[in-house]
Amino acid sequence: MSTRDLTPKDVAGSSHVATAERAIAAMRQAPRRALAQCKGCRELADAASRASGAGDRGREEMEERCGVVAAVLRAMRGHPDAAAVQAQACRALTGMTGAAANRPRAAALGALEAVVAAMRAHAASQEVQHAGCEALWNIAFSNAPNQARAVEHGGVDVIVSAMAAHPWTAAVQEAGCGALWAIASGGRDVQAAAAGKGAARAVVAAMRLHQQVAGVQTNGCGALRRLVGAGRGNGNGNGGGVERGAIDAIVAAMTTHAGNVKVQEQGCSVLASVTAGGDLNTEAIERRWGVIGAVLAAMIAHRSAATVQEQGCCALLNITGCAANRAAAAERGAVDAIVAAMRAHPTVAGVQDYGCGALQNIAVLAANRPLVAARGAIEAVVAAMRAFASSSGVQEYACGALRNATSGSAENQARASAAGALDAVVAAMAAHPTAAKVQEQGCAALANITAARAARAAAEATALDAAVERVAAALGPSSSAVVAQFGCQALRNCAEGGPRCRLRVAALGGVAAVARAMRAHPQAAGVQQEACWALWELALHESNHATAADAGAAQLIVAAVRAHSRQPTLLQYGCCALAALAAVTDTAAAEIRTLAADLCAGQTPAQGTADESDVSCSVFVRALGDSLARRLCARCAAARCVCARTMCCAPRTCTAAHRGICADCCGVHRAFRCDTCAEVSGGDAWVCGACAERCHAGHTLSPAFVMPFPSCLCADPRCAAEAEAAAVAVAAAASTATAPAAEAEKEAADISVTAESDVVSPDARAECMWVGKLEAEVYGLRRAIAQLLVTHRQQLQCIDEQQREHSRMIDAHRQLREENAGLVSEVTELQEEFERLKHADASAPLCEVCCKPPVFTCARCARAHYCSRVCQKAHWPTHKAQCARV
Repeated sequence: MSTRDLTPKDVAGSSHVATAERAIAAMRQAPRRALAQCKGCRELADAASRASGAGDRGREEMEERCGVVAAVLRAMRGHPDAAAVQAQACRALTGMTGAAANRPRAAALGALEAVVAAMRAHAASQEVQHAGCEALWNIAFSNAPNQARAVEHGGVDVIVSAMAAHPWTAAVQEAGCGALWAIASGGRDVQAAAAGKGAARAVVAAMRLHQQVAGVQTNGCGALRRLVGAGRGNGNGNGGGVERGAIDAIVAAMTTHAGNVKVQEQGCSVLASVTAGGDLNTEAIERRWGVIGAVLAAMIAHRSAATVQEQGCCALLNITGCAANRAAAAERGAVDAIVAAMRAHPTVAGVQDYGCGALQNIAVLAANRPLVAARGAIEAVVAAMRAFASSSGVQEYACGALRNATSGSAENQARASAAGALDAVVAAMAAHPTAAKVQEQGCAALANITAARAARAAAEATALDAAVERVAAALGPSSSAVVAQFGCQALRNCAEGGPRCRLRVAALGGVAAVARAMRAHPQAAGVQQEACWALWELALHESNHATAADAGAAQLIVAAVRAHSRQPTLLQYGCCALAALAAVTDTAAAEIRTLAADLCAGQTPAQGTADESDVSCSVFVRALGDSLARRLCARCAAARCVCARTMCCAPRTCTAAHRGICADCCGVHRAFRCDTCAEVSGGDAWVCGACAERCHAGHTLSPAFVMPFPSCLCADPRCAAEAEAAAVAVAAAASTATAPAAEAEKEAADISVTAESDVVSPDARAECMWVGKLEAEVYGLRRAIAQLLVTHRQQLQCIDEQQREHSRMIDAHRQLREENAGLVSEVTELQEEFERLKHADASAPLCEVCCKPPVFTCARCARAHYCSRVCQKAHWPTHKAQCARV
């Protein structure tokens, strides 16, 4: 092929090959002349440097056609005492191993061992140490066998020694940090071995001495990213002390080089590595070094750098794993920085993954949840879930973030529902059915999102149906207890939307899914409690009774109550669900009566004990037993409710003879406490929503979670009259217990205690229940708003104090910077003086012409030293007079 047929790249490669051939030929002609070998190695190094402009192919062709590495190694082995030869040879190896294909070939020829031997033989030579570190850097770069071989043959040892022998030479420190970074990029064993040889300490020392050199800081951060934590617990002294020194050096580097992207990227990655695993106290780290501020400064200054944002989010994820750091991160703007990163880099999986994880940790703190929602974090998380639907890591963290952000916050729940979180969570659970964490976090997120009525209203019916179907599918025999508990809670929340929602949940397999969860986790009290509550809610619709009977709901509830009879809340929900299902079959009613009798006997507190929970459970179970022993209250069977249109209040309204639960609605789990009646009677006065309107108008009411079942203690004469009539009806029903059920219902229908208008339809009763619940929620919101106003004023005061403290810190920081600048100038002067004195005191002879290490002396006087014949001839006119006098 002629030169005319060559491409520019080929021409460049051919010129480098020709240069290499000429240099190697010259070296072969004078193998014992150090000067010829030094010159040849220098020409080979320059040719390899020029060939790098054409890519790896140019250097690969030089090696394939000329055998450059072998020629360089012959020169190093032939002149081990010539420092100039060793330095130029290391330079040539650095250039040649810049091509990935040449690294294994060089290692096979013994290049790594030759470089190590050169650095050991010439420890005092800066040139050899610098070139040797660079050669080891390239040989070990992205090559696992060479990385392990470097540790095995003393590569780390010579690098650490070089950095210790030349602490003030920035070039040696930069190359040494780079070489350690390349070697420590190997496996865990390589990292541990390097850390055990003091590599991390050497890097930290280099970063402290050369804070102004960006190359040292960048390579140092990269090396510490691999080294820090690798030697924990290995007995080599590379423990927490080194890690704390590394944090100090990293924070200083990030502060000094705030505009350097590489320093910020590697610095954030080191902070992420240091704070991972929980070995160090991240709270103490933040308090001492302020790493959150350093990470946020990097993320704000380099918003367009995806790597900085990714590593910054990763660091925040690890740092906020500590509860004390979550509040500090939110106060310093971590939520804003994370959301901005996720929006700026929507296609970078690492940013979305770590960002969702950091938001998950920050939202654990209830005080941070309003801020998380206000900054658009919920929408950002939903967008990440849609963009990376196939990534289980993103889906897991995202579901966790939605779970925490919507926990206990109706506003956030509605916002998440409006943003499409329901669809996103359902899609995540469907795409990753075998990912346990995705299923757990997804069920928990669905349970929280569907908790508020506003959130259910904001979601479309199809979204709720899809959520029910996905949760029902997740509640399988092999599902975890966490999935089962939150899945039952999600189904119960979806069923609370009213009669239509209860019917839809049951039709989509909700009852069967709850039954599967109860069978799979009989010993998990949390699962059984949520399941009983869900069955109670679903049983409020009469059309679901047959579905519950087919699923064996009554038997499962009986087993749950028997197994966890000492759990008051579970006992309450179980008994309420049983009362709602008592009308299904005679067999179920008989089982429930047996259970009530057993529980009454088992729940009676022992004499002399004062266990309040046992006493309350005993009273509640006895009330259930009294009601179920008569099958169904004759009054309730006819009119469905005694005093209120939504529930049966016990014991005052229905008297002691009718202490039970309405078989139609079984009560509501949200009720009021009448503070006015409680103050008069001296005890708690629990009332339902309808009773609050009829009997307690103008009274002071407090919303409360009913535990145990509420008792209406109103003194309204109408309630008393109704209660008296109800007692007569119950007595009549008890005396004719063997009469047919139709006859008992006829007798109950003849009792004219209330007007016919009191008998309402199931939809009207459900509507009344919602009115009572909404009233409780409104009252609770008013109190919450008042509390928020007080908290807001306190926060404003804290902000003012923090601003004043910030101003004082800025002044102190300015003074420290001025003092630091003075110290830096002093150190620079001392360094220059040290270099001057070091060269002035050097006693080693040098060449009279070029000041290189000499090879021979003048044969006549033996006082003049020369490195070559050329220098001797050039110096002879000057030296001739001195030599003659000698």
